[in-house]
Amino acid sequence: MSDTLVVEPNDIGPFEPVLRHVRTAIAVAMSLFHIWALGFTVLQPWFLTAIHILFATVLIFLYFPLRASSIPLRLLDIACALLAVVTYLYVLYDYEGLLGRAGFFPNTPDLIFGISSVLLTLEVTRRTTGWAMPIVAIAALVYARYGDALPGILGHRDYSAERIVSFVFGLDGIFSSALQVSATYIFLFVLFGAFLQTSGAGEFFLKLASSAVGTIRGGPAKVAIFASALFGTISGSAVANTASTGAVTIPMMKRSGYPAHFAAAVEAVASTGGQIMPPIMGAGAFIIADIVGVSYWTVAIAAIIPALLFFATAYFGVDFEAQKRGLRGLDRSELPVFRQVLMAEGYLLLPILVLLFSLTVLLNSPIRAALLAVAATVVVSFCRAHTRLGPKKLIEALTAGARGALEVAAACACAGIVVGVLNLTGLGQIIASVVVDLSQGIVLLALVLSMVVCIVLGMGLPTTPAYIIAASVVAPGLIKLGVPPLQAHLFVFYFACIAVITPPVALASYTAAAIAKAPPMKVSMTAVKLGIAAFIIPYFFVFNEALIGQGTIVQVGIALATALVGIYFLAAGVAGYFLRPLPWLVRLCFIVGSVLLIKPGWITDAIGVGLVIGGFAFAVMTRKKMRSAAVTQ
Repeated sequence: MSDTLVVEPNDIGPFEPVLRHVRTAIAVAMSLFHIWALGFTVLQPWFLTAIHILFATVLIFLYFPLRASSIPLRLLDIACALLAVVTYLYVLYDYEGLLGRAGFFPNTPDLIFGISSVLLTLEVTRRTTGWAMPIVAIAALVYARYGDALPGILGHRDYSAERIVSFVFGLDGIFSSALQVSATYIFLFVLFGAFLQTSGAGEFFLKLASSAVGTIRGGPAKVAIFASALFGTISGSAVANTASTGAVTIPMMKRSGYPAHFAAAVEAVASTGGQIMPPIMGAGAFIIADIVGVSYWTVAIAAIIPALLFFATAYFGVDFEAQKRGLRGLDRSELPVFRQVLMAEGYLLLPILVLLFSLTVLLNSPIRAALLAVAATVVVSFCRAHTRLGPKKLIEALTAGARGALEVAAACACAGIVVGVLNLTGLGQIIASVVVDLSQGIVLLALVLSMVVCIVLGMGLPTTPAYIIAASVVAPGLIKLGVPPLQAHLFVFYFACIAVITPPVALASYTAAAIAKAPPMKVSMTAVKLGIAAFIIPYFFVFNEALIGQGTIVQVGIALATALVGIYFLAAGVAGYFLRPLPWLVRLCFIVGSVLLIKPGWITDAIGVGLVIGGFAFAVMTRKKMRSAAVTQ
């Protein structure tokens, strides 16, 4: 789920041998606590979120040292971890008093520990995700304190520093729904992914994809698409998914003849698509369902067609690139046999089936379903010795689950500061009104403005906090203009996801570029071309609910069929190849025609068909002429 990889500190300082064991013990305790708290008891939100962020903050100071080789700085890390323990134990000690005083009547300990919590949150977020999120939070705090001096609609009433600190040190701030989501849905699905990965499911997904599509044209790139979609829907982190599967798929693509920048772009796009791929969507489906107030199944069904179109674009794109370069698939002797892979390790799919059965048939909550899936992973792992989760592997899985949740926990706590300021000052409603006013009531213009906000937020943030903040800021404005709530939130979520492949700050693209040893900006631009459908489809499902599976079977079928045809020729136009290299005018016909086909409607479909047929006819006739000329020579 996290969008930053945890890097082990260099074991140079004298504390590291001891701290290595301490980190593992605390990480295991964190995972076990969440299993107990969410599966076997009921805790107040204060308790759950305070203990969640306590564990996360302590582990971040131990896993992300300022400098492991410096004894004074390492002591400072330990001191900060101890300060976090004292700060959040105070929340547990006086949670009832805090609940009544937050934002209105803080006492001196409230302010001391409130300031401590804010500073700790800013620092752990900086260490895990960089400066982007802390800068946004600091700007929000400055606005809350001095925004009364601003003219016009951006101005607000005067708020004292004491009230601001007290407000953000409460259930409307750091401990808000963002951190509650991190402590429940996100943590459990990160833990589920860690258990699957430790049991060998990640390698199984890769072998399954290789055996299925490895031999066809451009096979290695298509393996990357399928494998990343399988694992990405569970991991929920484009960056972590890129690093894990990309370490295998990117070298494989390069060996088959793809350029380094293209191989990196394929992996970045496929890993990003995992976040919008049902059934789990990296826990995004559950968060959207919770905010919009609909069932999980409603969100999952709505996301199926857009996700299918996204991956179809990437698939067609790598296929056209393979045609253009004359690349073939891998030799069958180099790949595992599909039936043998399923027979040998197909049981590793059972935990995912348990999850789906629990959600859709038993109608369990996402939390209970995730816990059942974790338990199922442990049980089925004993089918083979090499996947068995014995005591050592269980500790590895519990540790990996806690480590994987650290960055999102910190970012969600920091997002809580921003959301708290939005609620206190009314800035969220103001921005929503500004979006409405700037769009002059034109929904399309409002969508463009919202897209920009979502991509900017998502460039430096993990997807979940970026979505939560954007949902607080721009989704209300879209809904006010008449966009249905589900479409509005899916729109926001999609652009929060694809920000990680969008220049200039494209975390997934940069991670893939490092593996491929390719120029990061070139990888980012190529990734945008490969994932171009993700920038178009959200606009169309806002205007036509058939693309999110709502409507009659005929309506949905026609919308899907025309969109797939459009996606195919869109990929051809972007790649510049269809049967032969295409001149710019034919590429333009394909691109414009395909966009019109993706947009539901008889008139646009008719124009789109005309443009595509014209480009198709040109490609066929000129290819025949080229062949005839070659034969004559």
